[in-house]
Amino acid sequence: MQNKIIPWSDNWWIENDKAWFCAGEFNALFCVDLNTQQCELLARIPECSIKDFRLYPFCIKYKDIIFCLPDIGKNIWYYDIKHKTWGKIQLNNKNRINVNIDCYKQDNKNLILIEEKSGMIFKINLEKRVVEEEYSVFLFDHTSDNVFGSVYALMNDKIYYPINTKIFELDINKKEAVLYQDGSSIGAKQYCICYDNDHFWLNGYSKEIYICNKAGRMVNTIIEYPSKLEDNYCQSEELLFLTRLIPLGNYIWCIPFQLNEIMYIHKDSFEISVLEIPEERQTVESVKDNLVGHKYLVEYIREDRYIGIYSLKNQWIFEIDTYELCVKRKEYTLSNTSMQNLVKVCSAEKVALSEKNNLERILFSMILDSRYENRSNRQWNIGEMVFQNLCS
Repeated sequence: MQNKIIPWSDNWWIENDKAWFCAGEFNALFCVDLNTQQCELLARIPECSIKDFRLYPFCIKYKDIIFCLPDIGKNIWYYDIKHKTWGKIQLNNKNRINVNIDCYKQDNKNLILIEEKSGMIFKINLEKRVVEEEYSVFLFDHTSDNVFGSVYALMNDKIYYPINTKIFELDINKKEAVLYQDGSSIGAKQYCICYDNDHFWLNGYSKEIYICNKAGRMVNTIIEYPSKLEDNYCQSEELLFLTRLIPLGNYIWCIPFQLNEIMYIHKDSFEISVLEIPEERQTVESVKDNLVGHKYLVEYIREDRYIGIYSLKNQWIFEIDTYELCVKRKEYTLSNTSMQNLVKVCSAEKVALSEKNNLERILFSMILDSRYENRSNRQWNIGEMVFQNLCS
């Protein structure tokens, strides 16, 4: 059985011709051969059910160790590829952890994690596999309704992240946070941010994309979009416009929350273009039926050229070629052995499987088939025993 489908996750870690990821709804680590596009279940994460929502949906690789990072989980689990063993780093987080894999570069032995709401900072030493520093900085007025953006930007040794309408600058070395840009006049809460070596780009709960320079001064606001974008967008203070802003080449790539089209904006001219993907068209209502209620998940960026996108509608991965400005669907396949292993553990733990998820529908069908085969074999064996006894 070949299943042109794999679990979704919040990122892939790519190194040479291999990729690793932790599934968003299966607490397991997977490895993908990028040449054959074959996906294998490497190991399940210890001390948790095989199926749960976004406990450990992120991963990074340092030397021969894969670190499985939490969203709502309370630990960092790490897997030694050579020895096939697990270890654990305990976190003292009370809320969700904000993770931005774009801020971590290969062979960097330190990882910074930010706890949602509290702003607690965790500095992880990946070489020693310990929480090296844990501290809090005064980030905002604790009496207000604060909203952390889940996406932050890294420039040198400083992290920039939006909270409501403001941008804060965290100096990692000094352990100090200061107000970098006060966008109170903007009005709309900001969610995602990126830095293109010249400017910061921001967007959140409105259609406007804001651009400010290194000094924190607003230099432009983009509000004019192709009229076709109106077809699948419902303006709301509670609804995100974009989930990611990605600087690649001459463009800023805009990954939407519910829009069908993916936009790309020229860094210098601010000209907006639209990448249309017919297979991804949906209505406002049908988007809500997707696995997590929106359109896309950014899985990876490779070779500073390709953006790997998980389609929550079709439950497959396609790549955007940011040079050729086109899209190609990938044929990643979960191996038969991996499917059988998932069937065994899901059956043993009696997990609830969703009809909306194509992979889980296949697993449920396989569980039913295996139970029928086992029952048939037992009936045949009993009949054979009766026949043998009568004939003896």
